[in-house]
Amino acid sequence: MGEEIKKILEMLETGKINTDEAERLINAISGKKNKGFVVPASPKIPKEFMMKVETIPEQVGKAVSAAFGSVGTSGGKKTFSGIDTIKAKIVSGALHFRPADGELTIDGTGWPLRTMAENNQLFVDAVNADLTAKIAPKSKASLSLVSADFDAKEIDGEVIVESISGDIELDDCAGSWSIRSISGDITAEGIAGEFVIASKSGDIAMKISGDGRYSAKTLSGDVEIELPKGKAVSLQIDQSDGEREIPPELESAIGAPPENADIVLAISTKSGNISMKVE
Repeated sequence: MGEEIKKILEMLETGKINTDEAERLINAISGKKNKGFVVPASPKIPKEFMMKVETIPEQVGKAVSAAFGSVGTSGGKKTFSGIDTIKAKIVSGALHFRPADGELTIDGTGWPLRTMAENNQLFVDAVNADLTAKIAPKSKASLSLVSADFDAKEIDGEVIVESISGDIELDDCAGSWSIRSISGDITAEGIAGEFVIASKSGDIAMKISGDGRYSAKTLSGDVEIELPKGKAVSLQIDQSDGEREIPPELESAIGAPPENADIVLAISTKSGNISMKVE
């Protein structure tokens, strides 16, 4: 089934079929393969298929997850030593990051759920997942998510997130973060460090608690920013349309030199509203 789905995704990618046709084909293959046959306990899914999940549309991602999710689940807690980098690809479900007391652990379910440790890196591929990763401070992570939510609490690291249709929530996180989303909302509270956040149609809400460089960019989504009191701010705003609400104490921050600022903030939106406050 994996090889056939890979071919369907290739046809979708090259424009030979549209999204609806891809969804119907995947659903048909799933029913044909699973009805009346015994499915092996650990079917092999081609690596090339997993490499494509970050580019497929939401409804096709759901069809893929339904095709594989109907087979079964696997998971449980796994511990990995000497890992400082995690690379994960998740189709449908949720991924949670929490601080580790010691070694990296992965706990939860997914089908298929595959983990592979190589040198100092851990690779995770999962469909229909509900996974919690406990990672050490200053760890690195690269995440590709399709129809999957992501949340992180008290994580200080270097994290890259690419998301198609999933909500993202950060709470008390620090370090260097790059987050790009197609349609999900992004909420980041109590953040400090370097955060570059972009969403095409989702809303962005940021509550900044410490010094650093921050960027919020949308096409049609709204942007809400809360800044701490007593900080020198350099503010850049690029807005084509939409309403803007900025407190008087921040007016002088617009265009202020970044080298003199504790917080450097850039906001860009084409049609979304901008709302800012200082608390």
